[in-house]
Amino acid sequence: TSTPRQSLAAILDGVVYKEFNQAREHSPHSANLFTNIQTLLKRSSWQLGDIDGVAFSGGPGSLTGLRIGAMAAMGMGISLGKPLVKISSLKALALKAWDPNTEKVVGSIVNAHMNEVHFALYRILPSGEIITEIDHQVLPPAEVPAFLPLKSTVVGEGILEVEKHFQWADKEIVREKEICSPDAHQIGVLACAEF
Repeated sequence: TSTPRQSLAAILDGVVYKEFNQAREHSPHSANLFTNIQTLLKRSSWQLGDIDGVAFSGGPGSLTGLRIGAMAAMGMGISLGKPLVKISSLKALALKAWDPNTEKVVGSIVNAHMNEVHFALYRILPSGEIITEIDHQVLPPAEVPAFLPLKSTVVGEGILEVEKHFQWADKEIVREKEICSPDAHQIGVLACAEF
């Protein structure tokens, strides 16, 4: 719920079992979140009692969406007596760039508005392990390139804000513009390591 798309996933043994994504145009997250959770459980042939843990996006993202997701996750976790894990949207976004054939350094960039971006830098190993190199910071877009190594990948809709102030000419940057927002898929996979 941290983005315009509502994203839910059922993860089994660290692998996505079923996934449900819905654009906000259909209705606000608050109007259909629990209905969509029921739909995901039904598609997975699971009952509420089959859930081992609940994960949610801790942001950055839409404040209202984050609150809706956090309150729903807390309600489920507490009522079911299951562990609850908060995952950074920036970390989940970086994981979307994972490649099992190579190690990557990935900068996650999300527009914070008011001429600032949310930024974090991660090293992703071929195994899928993700190591935080630079934790979440809020920066003017023009300052982001100074934190990127010579060879790196950048993801997130905040790339466009950075490019208003800087061109990547002196660095070997792979811009993965199609990776704009995290999904429950990555949040669930990252949470499995913490349950």
